[in-house]
Formats: sequence, structure tokens, C-alpha cells
Amino acid sequence: MSDLPSVFQLALPGVSGAIPEGGLTASSCDALLREAVRLGVFAAVYSNLRQAGRRPSREKDWDRRLQASGARNLFFKREQERVLRGLREAGIACLPVRGVSLTEALYPDVFWREIADIDLLIAPRDVAPAYGELKAMGLDDADAPWTDVALERQARRAAYHYPELRMTGSHAVAVELHWDWVAAELPGGDLFFDAEGYLVYLCRHAAKHLWFDLRWLADIELFLRERGTGLKWGRFWELAQAVGATRGCAGTLELCGRLFAGEPGSRYPVPRPFARSGRRLARQAEGWLIHGKSPPFWRHPTMQLLRMDSPVQRVRRIGSWLIPAPRHWSRADGSTPSTGEVWLGRYRNLALRGLGALCPSRHWRRRLMQAAGWSSRDWSVLLRAWWLLPIIAAGVRGRRFPRTRAWAAQVRAVEPPKRPAERASQVGALVKVAAQRHIGRFACLPRSLTLLRLLGREGIQAELKLGVRQENGKVEGHAWVEHEGVAINEPGDPNTDFRLLSGVRGEPIPGAGRKPERSIT
Repeated sequence: MSDLPSVFQLALPGVSGAIPEGGLTASSCDALLREAVRLGVFAAVYSNLRQAGRRPSREKDWDRRLQASGARNLFFKREQERVLRGLREAGIACLPVRGVSLTEALYPDVFWREIADIDLLIAPRDVAPAYGELKAMGLDDADAPWTDVALERQARRAAYHYPELRMTGSHAVAVELHWDWVAAELPGGDLFFDAEGYLVYLCRHAAKHLWFDLRWLADIELFLRERGTGLKWGRFWELAQAVGATRGCAGTLELCGRLFAGEPGSRYPVPRPFARSGRRLARQAEGWLIHGKSPPFWRHPTMQLLRMDSPVQRVRRIGSWLIPAPRHWSRADGSTPSTGEVWLGRYRNLALRGLGALCPSRHWRRRLMQAAGWSSRDWSVLLRAWWLLPIIAAGVRGRRFPRTRAWAAQVRAVEPPKRPAERASQVGALVKVAAQRHIGRFACLPRSLTLLRLLGREGIQAELKLGVRQENGKVEGHAWVEHEGVAINEPGDPNTDFRLLSGVRGEPIPGAGRKPERSIT
């Protein structure tokens, strides 16, 4: 760990001359680079080592990593230019924040910093138009698609929630839309035109994540070295106080002094009411950055946000947890749930999570936490599967199988989900849970017919498949459901493991209604 301070020294460009002659061996360079990878500053540290003529023992591996990082950064730059051009042609004012633009402004070139995503800043009124334009450009939602109701609610969220939209472009490039600028209006043309607001924004972002990535601190340190003397610190602290970021800003300035100047205390004016909390946060973050250890609660996103909030914001944030988040007004299939369903689901989720936190059994705690993630629609499917399973299991025996099969294969004349394959997988998982938690035990055939029936109720076309194979001298039968030629929730490909029965006229597979341990998979 003796080389760790050098990681902080070499995280900034132009310090390769500070490396003493013979001070770093090839093996110590490798150890230094491994720590740099952990802290997110590999590109800058390795670039400084190369300029100083230091050669690690795994030079080829590190060269490939640097070249891959630089090539990815260039691709990010091209993709950002395409997205910005499309939004501006649509009349949407947007500015890049962090990422490519910040790297080009503060570093010698884009190879000096690893870029993870594209961050764009827009006005709250432009959230819906920007979202529609990005979808038209071919970007997809990173999670479930946003409905109009959910998008409107998300655009109205307070800044202390750090509202954003996350999307993915070509080659899985992450694009994030933000509208939590700290000043009243976005600066025209470039965020550097409002240096105080930009610095508050950068400090606030780094503090939100408790400074776990040294890249963010290196960005802020370079920003301060370039523009710190001309900043209006009175306005800086006014903006920080207006958005409740005083603790985070004070901790960031304190931490930059400790890591990059080698001395405790901020080199810039920090009001006394904020200095004490900033020093305490900086000491804890410094321990994480140097030793790689932190209290477990620091890792929890909830604790991270509460530690940065002002007392008033903490009360507001805790109160907001009782209100459903805007995301709850969007389903995975793109539909919009009712308001009653959303509120009922929120309080059911809170109740199950509370029970899970209090439950002494790890097994039941995991079950309760899993159930907390189910929507009202999922619970309805689960309960329907629970009572359908014994009825269908009785119907597959004897001569009643053809009628049961025809009844289960009926498809309702309703509009299917926007993502039928994804919804079919979800319903299949719920049927599996219902079968596992039932008082009886059910083989593959009643489970598959139950799944077929539930998919048909949601307007999803699916097909029951029957197959056989010979295993250890025994003939085994299996039933499964396919949607668009893909087996739903099957561990492998049943079409290769089993010989498909063709021309079956409704006769059941021998033993298909019995317990699964009797040679039925």
C-alpha cells in the first residue's frame, strides 16, 4: 500500500516529471495500475507512466486496455455528436455534461480519461420531446419504457431526487438525460460560461455517490486549478445552498485538498457551518479511497443520499418514500397501470420489505423481498395460477385431456402486450412460483397448460409442445410452451433434448399428470 499515494499524484495530467528516477520497478508499476483500475483513473495513471518512461511487466496487456478505452471514447464522442445534432435540429436546447466534453476541456486528449456514458442536460419542459426524439433516433429504454403519465411525473420531480432518463444506443452506449441544473436557466452554449454552477453540479454528482470513483475528484481538481482563482465563491455557496448541496460541496473541496495537495483542509473558502460536516465526510471517503474499505451502510444508496441531504431535505426524502415513484406508472410491457393499482402496490411493497427486514429466517427474507418486487398484475396472475393448477391437473387425466387442452389454448380477443416475449417469460416464472408454493405437486403438463391458459388471457399466442425421450431404459415425456418458436422458462432447448410428437390428437403423455419425480421432467 506504500505506492497508493502515487495513484492520487498520477491521476492528473502533467505530473510525470514528479516520478523519481528508479522509484518504480516494473512490478510496482503493475500494482499501481491495478489500484488505478479500482479507483477509475487507469488511463491517466498509465499515460503519466508512459510519459515518464516507466514500463510495467504486463505492458502489452495495459497497452491493449488503454487502446480499447481510447477507441471507446472516440466512439462515445461520435455518438454524442449524433445525439446532440438530432436534438438541436428538433429545437431542443441541450448541453453535454461530464463525459466527452469535460474530458476534452480538462485533459490533453480523450485517451486520458475512461468515459462510461453520455450525459446531457436539458430543461424540464423538454423532457418529453427529448425522450420522443431519442426514441426516433433508435435509442431504447434502459429499463421499462416510459408511459406519458410516468414521464410527466418524472419531469416534475424535485432536483434532490436527481431525476434522469437512461437510454441505450448502438453498441450498448448509455445515454442519460438530466434536468437538475443548479441555476435558474441553462447557460447558453457551454456550461463553462457558468463556472460556479458547473462546479456545484460536479461536486453534487460526486458527493451523491460518496466519491467512490477518483475520476470525479480528478475532474474537479483540474477544474479548480484552471478556474478556481476566478470563481465567485459567494455565488457558488448560494447556489449550493439553494439545491441543498452544501455538505457535498464542502466534503468535495476538503477531499481534493487531502488527496491532491497532501494536506487537510480546503484550499478554497468554505463557510464555517459547512466546514465541519465536510471534514467528517472527507475523512470517511478518504479511508475508502486509500484502504478500499467502508462501512456497509455507506454502500446502500439510501444512506448515501441521506448523508448528503440537509435536515429539511432528509424529511422531504423520507416522506417521498411513501409516495409511488414515477416509474411505477409504467409497466414492463409499456402499458399504464391504474392509480389505485400503483398506490396499492406501493404500500404492499413497503409492507413486504418491512417484514423481510424483520424476518429472522434468511430463506423467508429472500422470499419476501422477491414478492415485494411483484406488481398487482403479477399477484393476480400468481393467484389465478394457484387455483388453476389443481383444476387442470385433474382435467389432463383420462378422456378429459382433449377438452382441457382446447380450453387452455383459447386466446382472448384483447390487445397483446407491447413486449409479448418478455411478458410471457414473466408469466412463466410466476406459474413456476405458484407450482412450487402449492400444497400439491404438479408435473410439466398441468404447469404448461396453466401457462398456456394465462398467456391466452393476455392475448399472447403460444403453443403447447409434447415430446418424449428414452433415459436409462425408461420412456420420459415432457410438455412445454413455446412463444414464437422459443421455449418459455426452460433450462435448455427441449427440441433437442426430446423427440417432438407430431400428429398428437389430444391424447395425454403417459404419466404426464403424475408427480414430477416419477420420470416426468
